Amino acid sequence: MKPRRKPEPDNAPNAFRLQHGDVEQTPIRYGDQRDADPNRPTVARVRRTSETPLLAFLQRRLISPEAYTAGQTIGRHHERIHRAGGVVDLNATGGGTSDGLSFAITHAMGELHALLRHCGATEHDRQNRQRVILAVCGERKSIREIEIGSRARQAASNMLCIGLEQIARATA
Repeated sequence: MKPRRKPEPDNAPNAFRLQHGDVEQTPIRYGDQRDADPNRPTVARVRRTSETPLLAFLQRRLISPEAYTAGQTIGRHHERIHRAGGVVDLNATGGGTSDGLSFAITHAMGELHALLRHCGATEHDRQNRQRVILAVCGERKSIREIEIGSRARQAASNMLCIGLEQIARATA
């Protein structure tokens, strides 16, 4: 006779959900427990997943639809630039070649540079915002993957929102 499996608790996720990483175990909070016991019980909560982290900013109304469109355009240009990695025939990536790059890649680089030029007034602001915008829109990383610490995440989130809004305003 087969031994019986021990029943799992009601709030425990199944193996498939744990494998795909859309469930996280978070401690149950009882009131204000900033310095609570690390051994307190946990509950499984589903992480909200979206196609891109940029969509979450639009859904929370942190950016306008125009800024979301600008972010998608930046993502398309970024993907076009990096898609040709390892391609032997550069003519297959779009048009002829220019100094070892296809015309499509050089055009995408020019368009991306022209868009990112509008994300800040000073060179320092542009560089900081470009780093966050390219990570979120181009590489599809979340703010949690980019920065560590709540203040740094909030600053990165603000840089992303302000930068995309400025790009959308300049290209409208």
